[in-house]
Amino acid sequence: MKDFYYLIEFFDKYNVELVAVTQKFDTTNAMRRLLRSIMLDFAQFEREMTAERTRDKMKARAKKGLWNGGCLPLGYD
Repeated sequence: MKDFYYLIEFFDKYNVELVAVTQKFDTTNAMRRLLRSIMLDFAQFEREMTAERTRDKMKARAKKGLWNGGCLPLGYD
């Protein structure tokens, strides 16, 4: 999120408009900046939840003795 905010400030400094394929990120008023911030917060939340679920699944597989990596190491049954 910090990178996105930095990028938006940089764009605003040089009057560059960010255009997304599905939505327009308009930052001309407070309400639109609030909505952008809410969308970024939900995106961050989803990334963190995905990372937690992935870690939990990998730990569960390791407890069962299953391999979590790519190719099996030599001699691993």
